[in-house]
Amino acid sequence: SSLKMKLRMLYYDNLLSIQYTRIGPEFASLGNPYLLTNYKELDISDKIAFFDNKLRIYTGYRYRNNNVLEDAFEPIYSRGLFYVNVSVIPGVKLPKLSMSVQRISQSNDRKALDSLAFSNMDSVVDNRVDHKTNNISFFFDVPIKTEKETIRLNGRINLFGLSDLLSDKRSENYLSPNATSNSFSLGGSVRFSFPLKVFGHVHQQITQLPFGKGTNQILNAELNADYSLWRDKLIASGGIYFLSFSGSNNFKQIGVNLGGTYKMFKSLIMRLDSSMRFGIGSDAYSTLAVNFSANYVF
Repeated sequence: SSLKMKLRMLYYDNLLSIQYTRIGPEFASLGNPYLLTNYKELDISDKIAFFDNKLRIYTGYRYRNNNVLEDAFEPIYSRGLFYVNVSVIPGVKLPKLSMSVQRISQSNDRKALDSLAFSNMDSVVDNRVDHKTNNISFFFDVPIKTEKETIRLNGRINLFGLSDLLSDKRSENYLSPNATSNSFSLGGSVRFSFPLKVFGHVHQQITQLPFGKGTNQILNAELNADYSLWRDKLIASGGIYFLSFSGSNNFKQIGVNLGGTYKMFKSLIMRLDSSMRFGIGSDAYSTLAVNFSANYVF
């Protein structure tokens, strides 16, 4: 059997949505053979806007489990998701901000260890699940206009963490799924009064791998420039590149970017890009890539 109910309500230009879905294990779809079955789900979401849509808030909660049949033999898994997204967009030439928060909980009904029998030797396996996942991201974009330059700065922060709430009850030999990943990015561009544009970014990511596999750290930086040589029809491009990786592997890369764009007609644009990377370290490698593309707009 299959059941789906949805209620949508518009109030003060805001949208509230409530949806309930229940699909049994015996349900078969003729249109979608890969349709997920044997679950029930409740989804509540609300889209709120203030100050002529300059401030937007999107929040909701979604809960799903596979407890459809009362006489089910497989473990009952449940998953809950709570999220909030906030965006501030005051205007075209003004700074923009956005932030999102997600919290995911996953669990099953296993309260004790499962026993397994292999010939004359007894063994147990830990199939208990009780995880919490937090994901927080923040983004900003700031345009700056001066008499001679147009500057744009942007950045992003992502914080991710997965924790096992049963870690203090596990055995010493249990491989923990605990993991964290934090990344920070900062980018920007400057367009001068003469035909030169400079843009670049810096990115750092620190990841604690699950199952005790250690920590990886990545640092990446890149700086590029475009210069118009002939009435914006011929543009020369170039830049420098740096990458540092430490953890499961240890190496560094430095490189250069070279290329150009030729606008033969308004509808025909040809571009050539090349990148050379030189590896430093025992685990490093060097690469050379060349790409040519032609776009024609009919």
